[in-house]
Order: sequence, then structure tokens, then C-alpha cells
Amino acid sequence: MRPDDKFMELRPNRPKPSNTMYKAASRLCTSASIALVQRRRVQLGFFSLPGEIRNMIMHLVLVPGEVHIRATKEHGVKANIQHLWDTVKQFPARMLESPVMPSLPGFQILATCKLAYGQYHGMFYSSNTFFLPPGRFEETLKHFFINLQAEHVNMINRVGVTMGLEDLTPAVFKQAQNIMSHNVRYLSPDQVGPAWGIAVQVLLSDIWQQKLAFLRRTRGLTLVKLATDDEVLEIDGSNLRKAFKGIGDDGDDFQICAKELAHMVGRAKINVKNEIVWRVNRDGWRALRAWVVGGGFQSRLC
Repeated sequence: MRPDDKFMELRPNRPKPSNTMYKAASRLCTSASIALVQRRRVQLGFFSLPGEIRNMIMHLVLVPGEVHIRATKEHGVKANIQHLWDTVKQFPARMLESPVMPSLPGFQILATCKLAYGQYHGMFYSSNTFFLPPGRFEETLKHFFINLQAEHVNMINRVGVTMGLEDLTPAVFKQAQNIMSHNVRYLSPDQVGPAWGIAVQVLLSDIWQQKLAFLRRTRGLTLVKLATDDEVLEIDGSNLRKAFKGIGDDGDDFQICAKELAHMVGRAKINVKNEIVWRVNRDGWRALRAWVVGGGFQSRLC
């Protein structure tokens, strides 16, 4: 061994890096940098959120709990969407303002995105309680099935019925007026108010009976909600036939229905009669007609 050998150190035998390895590493770094920059530039949208969060958001937007379909075409579900588009087209300069929106909270969002409609319109129809339109039974069915497409009607499994002066539409008032025109000549002034109350009570009670009979025949309902001015009764779909026992197309026999239902209908009858008597005695039947034509129940607090 040479004298200087002890000063030598052993080193591993490493090959000298080639240009090919440098180029490959450089390409990897460049690709990673580009991907990182592109990722930062991507704007987060609704459908980039996790599915569970999207479902929670849409449930808050699309499920107010109750949807009340009006008996006039101007207030129907389909007409609400058309009204929204008509408003935007007629007043383009006001698009950034808040136009008069439909009365269905959140529903208009489905008209803004085809993907949102495809994924979430089922949630709107299957999770809310749809109240039958007010008024005569035949008008109720006509507007219910005209304003809602057949596929959407089949999605609905929760239905509500209001029992009150909402059903005193101009058409129903005309029926009451025809009844009173034959009887009013035989009544004293003190009897006019009660007679009007009874006439309206009988007509509305018949409307309620027909609506409940329709729900009794409807399959696939999971919930029926009945509402009066001061009470709400929810009936599970499996108990409908038992609760509606005695309600048919040919008769109005609320006495043998479930106790809670019979009580609610009885209260609704009394409330309707009392308010009609009070209005006729206070203002006369012509003022009652003006009230009904002007919106009736919707303006009752005015």
C-alpha cells in the first residue's frame, strides 16, 4: 500500500446522470405545475360539491313543506314557470332586479338548469304536500291535472285539503246566490244572514266530501293533510280507508268517519257558517259577493 492510501476514501460506484433522466424529471415537474395552476383556475360550481351536500341544499330550496295550487290558470304550477319567463323577456333591463317571482319557493331554480331539473324535480314532487285547488270538485281536478304533467302527478304521494272559505270561489258563490234567489222573498231581514250561512255551508260541505272521496280512491298516497282555520290533521296513507269510512260519492256521512275527522269537519262547517252570517248581517250579501270576487279568503284579514 502506498503511503497516501490511508488518506483515500471509498465512494459508491454511481453512474453519471444522463441527459434523458434530467429531461424526464423536468417534464414531470412541468406537468405537475400546469395541473396545479389549472386546478386553481377552475371555478367551483354547484355540481362540483359532494352529492350529500348538494342534496341537503336542494332539500332546503325545493321542499317548503306545502305547495298550494291555485284554481286559476294564472296561479298554476305550469303558469308560474311561464310567468317567470314572460317577465324576464318583457323586461330585459330589469333582469338584475328581483321580478315578481312565482309563489312556489325554490321551484323556479329547476327552470334554470337542465341537469338540476333532471336530478331534483323528483324531490320537489315527492317530498312536498300538494294541496288540492279550492273551489268546485270538477274545477279542482281540471286545474290539478292541467297544471301538473301526468308524470309529476304520479310522483306526488302527499296531498292536502283545506276546509274553509277558500272554497267559496265566484263559481260557488253563484250557486249559493241561485239558491237564495228562490228563498229570500220568504225571509225576514233577520233570517237572511243565517240562510246565506246555511246555503254556503251545504255547498262547501259537499265539496269537501267529494275531495275526500277522491283521495279515498287514490292509490299510493303516504299522507293526507286536512287543514281548517285553526286545526291540522295528518292521516297516514295506511289509515285512509279507515279514517274515511262512510265517505262516498253518493252521500255526505261524516258522522261515521274517524272521530278526529268528524270533529274537524264539524268545526269547519260551524266556522264557515258563522263568518258568512256575520258578513251578511254586517255588510249585506252584495258586499259578500264583492268580497268573494275580490279574492275572498285571501283578503279576509283586510
